[in-house]
Amino acid sequence: MDVFEILETLQERAMHDSQLKDMLLETKKDPDPVFAFCRKCRELGYELYPMELVTAANRTSRKNRIPATVPKPMLANTFGMVMNISAGPACRV
Repeated sequence: MDVFEILETLQERAMHDSQLKDMLLETKKDPDPVFAFCRKCRELGYELYPMELVTAANRTSRKNRIPATVPKPMLANTFGMVMNISAGPACRV
C-alpha cells in the first residue's frame, strides 16, 4: 500500500469511527505532530513514516503545477507585449 492509499483508508475509517477520528486529531496537539501521526498509524498497523509523507507531499505539489509555456520562435526575440492594432469603427472617415 502506498502513502495515498494509507491516508485514504484512514480517512474512510475515521469517518465511520469517531474514536479513531479523535485519536488522530489529538496528534495535532503534540509538539511534533507529523511524528505523532505516523506513530499512531504504525500502532494501527499501517507502515507510515514521516519522510514518506514529505515525499508524497512534494510529488503532489509538483504534479499539480501548470507547466510553463515555451515561447514561439518568432516571438522569442521580442520584448514586452505584442499588439495587433487595426482601424476600428471609431477611425472611419
